[in-house]
Amino acid sequence: MSKVLRDYLANKWHQPAAALSVDEILAKLKAAKVDEKHISQLKFILEQSDLVCFAGANRDTAGMQADLSQTQDIITHLESL
Repeated sequence: MSKVLRDYLANKWHQPAAALSVDEILAKLKAAKVDEKHISQLKFILEQSDLVCFAGANRDTAGMQADLSQTQDIITHLESL
């Protein structure tokens, strides 16, 4: 999910995905006046994805399905801006 969101935002903002930290992503979304609900969802997904990728954390099937649903919701919302 992290890669999907980072790549999507990088393309949207014409920046390399590797250059976007979580803090930078959140700052850009706040500057674009994205609502706090979607910013919080995105932050949670990025943090959980990083924990799974780099810290060996596990997500159960229900958690992964919720992340996918939230990611779809976030991208749909950002497309409407």
